[in-house]
Amino acid sequence: MKAMLKKTLCALIALAAMMSTCAMLALAAPSEMADVPASNGMLYIDIYNPETVVSTTTQSDYVLSGVARSGVVVSVYYLERSTGTYKMVWADNSPAVQTIGASGYFAQRIFLTEGRNDILVRVDSSESDEIAAQIVSLEINLLVDSFWDRFRSTSQNMENELRDAFR
Repeated sequence: MKAMLKKTLCALIALAAMMSTCAMLALAAPSEMADVPASNGMLYIDIYNPETVVSTTTQSDYVLSGVARSGVVVSVYYLERSTGTYKMVWADNSPAVQTIGASGYFAQRIFLTEGRNDILVRVDSSESDEIAAQIVSLEINLLVDSFWDRFRSTSQNMENELRDAFR
């Protein structure tokens, strides 16, 4: 009797695992997006870092963060300029996709390239039929040392010219 109960319990656990895997695959975000759907309606995520949708940083190793509803799936994309499509970000050998847990906290490490980085944060929810996905569009500009060197050089030249003009 115990052996049969144990087999039945194992079968139920395996069935539950298979069903949750299927549910996760149904929510799976696409690996790339050519068209960016407009988002409207209820917000599922609040992004805290960066603080604004257009921002500047000197850190190429960057962490997007915020809070989202528990149970939503968050995925992050970058614009590949050569093709004009958004590709899924990969960090630490895995795609930037996560299901938000009970804490609601969201954090994703990304690597920025020099200049403008167009980033999309996509949020999928199984709770709403009205809104298939919410898209948050971010522009993060990475300034590197060469920029600051040029800035310092230009400001030093301007200072020298002003000093010479008032002698």
